[in-house]
Amino acid sequence: MTALDDLVARRDPAWPRLVGQLGGRGGMFQQPVLAAAKGRVWVDGRPLLNFAAANYLGLAGHPAVRRAAALALRRWPVALSQPRLLATDSLTAALERELAGLVGQERALLFTSTLHAAHDVLPLLAGPRGALFLDECAYPISAAGARMAGATPMRFAHNDPADLGRLLHRCAARDKVIVCDGLYMSAGEPPPLAAFGALAERHGATIYVDDAQGLGLMGHGPDWVRPYGRGGGGVMAYTAAPSGRVVYVATLAKALGIPLAFVAGPAGFIAYLRATAFTHSHNSPPALPVVAAALAATRVHAVEGDRLRRRLLGRVRQFRAGVGAGVGSTHEWPEQAIYTPTPLAALRLGRHLRRAGIWPVAQFRPPDNPGGGAVRLLFSAQHTPADVERLVETIHAWPFLPRFYT
Repeated sequence: MTALDDLVARRDPAWPRLVGQLGGRGGMFQQPVLAAAKGRVWVDGRPLLNFAAANYLGLAGHPAVRRAAALALRRWPVALSQPRLLATDSLTAALERELAGLVGQERALLFTSTLHAAHDVLPLLAGPRGALFLDECAYPISAAGARMAGATPMRFAHNDPADLGRLLHRCAARDKVIVCDGLYMSAGEPPPLAAFGALAERHGATIYVDDAQGLGLMGHGPDWVRPYGRGGGGVMAYTAAPSGRVVYVATLAKALGIPLAFVAGPAGFIAYLRATAFTHSHNSPPALPVVAAALAATRVHAVEGDRLRRRLLGRVRQFRAGVGAGVGSTHEWPEQAIYTPTPLAALRLGRHLRRAGIWPVAQFRPPDNPGGGAVRLLFSAQHTPADVERLVETIHAWPFLPRFYT
């Protein structure tokens, strides 16, 4: 046994072992994907309907996005090979301008991921003696950033302004940061940003919104016909919340299909962040073909976004009508869940779908069903009505379904 083997033995190896057991041919994790296109992936030479990818608008494989990445390889090196502190290419500068316009902020700054953004932004907002107030359901990346900040973390009840207000009232720290997600997808709800904004004004706090799920999906003026809203500008547009105390963070990896992130806010704050961000001094910038793809995806979204959201909504509504009331989620967002009373039942349903050529996400004891399991299905505008019909028929063919939902 090597020193590293001994280290692993002293940790908890149960989860890696379980992942290994559930991988391989016909498994649920760490699958060797050979190709992906048009809502399908090829695993072990077999095409699967892909309901496990958060490519909501289907832009990851859009022809214009692919062409832009290929053209960038002809015009640029793969990377400038120097930190952003020293130089910024014109592709990145253009992308930052367009992202700021999309979310209604003065400036934007590109990051490799939301984890990198949290690493830089939360310590700046909270300082070494500040306080971070985290929604108890906030995505773990924000919690990791809070630990990096070195400030005092406090949890408040999910989407509860009253509980948050009590904590803020008792806090004597000068720098206070409220941390929440832009859309809690499993519950299908945004945060009460207007109420949080009023509390932030009263207590001199800043709001850090991680809108990983909302960018490109949520927009202004939601109603029954267009419950996602219009424009895809994210949770700030969806809730019409004031932005004066908000630092907006989002990834493009979901609705826009490109693995990049950005921070947006007032021009002065972004300028300070640009000059001081640790990752801008010590982290390699994103590859230029990826930046070019993101710029193309943003421009395609500006033209086609509302049409793609209507198509996506149609697929979700078709699924919900097909599975029937009481089986799955109670909202119309593109992540739909089928809850099972035990983790084993989720694994069995997941394997049933895989055998039928459908790739879902199986979860054991998720936060929204801690005593059981969930099979999550991520819908995309790439899916066809026939894809959804096949999914519904396969779910109804699972022999254990009537036992759970009758």
